[in-house]
Amino acid sequence: MQEQNTNDNSIGDRLNNSNIKGFDSSVPQYSNPQGITVEKLKSFLPKGTSFEVTQAIVDKINNTGNETGLMQEVFEEKVLSYLHLLNGKGRSLEKLVNALKYCSLKLIAGMTNEKAWAIVFPDKYDKLVAERRFVGSHVSSYNGSDMVVEIDKLLMIPVAVEYAPMFHFGVKKLYDLANGIGARPTDKVSATVQMMAATELVKITKMPEVAKVEVDVKVNQGSIIDEYEKAISMMAQAKLDNITGLTNHKEVFNIVNSSVRAKHKEPEIIDVETE
Repeated sequence: MQEQNTNDNSIGDRLNNSNIKGFDSSVPQYSNPQGITVEKLKSFLPKGTSFEVTQAIVDKINNTGNETGLMQEVFEEKVLSYLHLLNGKGRSLEKLVNALKYCSLKLIAGMTNEKAWAIVFPDKYDKLVAERRFVGSHVSSYNGSDMVVEIDKLLMIPVAVEYAPMFHFGVKKLYDLANGIGARPTDKVSATVQMMAATELVKITKMPEVAKVEVDVKVNQGSIIDEYEKAISMMAQAKLDNITGLTNHKEVFNIVNSSVRAKHKEPEIIDVETE
């Protein structure tokens, strides 16, 4: 029996198709692609493996940026770097590419697992929607698959680190705008745009404040310092006992300046008669 979705609006509410297909394919999503070809992909395959590399797979990889909005050059690097994951039963290049797309899309702010799955598997998604079936169960199953879990672990890199090159690009663009340069070198921007760009540039390039660290040192009872205090007190008492009752100043001076070892008082022994 197929799972039926009795709520007519739930699928549309959970997944907004306009967000999925809202990428402008006329704008290149990459600047330095790897130039993946069938031959290049074959040369990167793990030793001892034999997978069919077709032009269709290569096209699927090379069109990822324009179809999904992911950074093309970053995705191509991931494909070449994660080919070692093909060492496993039932795995293929197409499955690896799909899993990489899905896991990479999940990292986008506001992207749900369901939206990511719908982008990667549009035909399956459309079929489930047409049959009024729940998409969530299929997404959950795919999200827990071995290859997806392995890729998720490998992708646990801070976004700021992965997209560090884009930060430098952004700084350069703000610098140009602050200097009045627009989209083209001949374009000029208004004074307001220059001020806003300069303000933002100052914020993101500001030197970090010096961090102050306060250390709270506490001495527990029974510590070595406590033992020193006891020893000094006992030595002082021993000095005092030695000079008590003396009237000769020379003897007192000699005792005060002599080394003294504190002695523990022996406990008084009391004889007790026993029957």
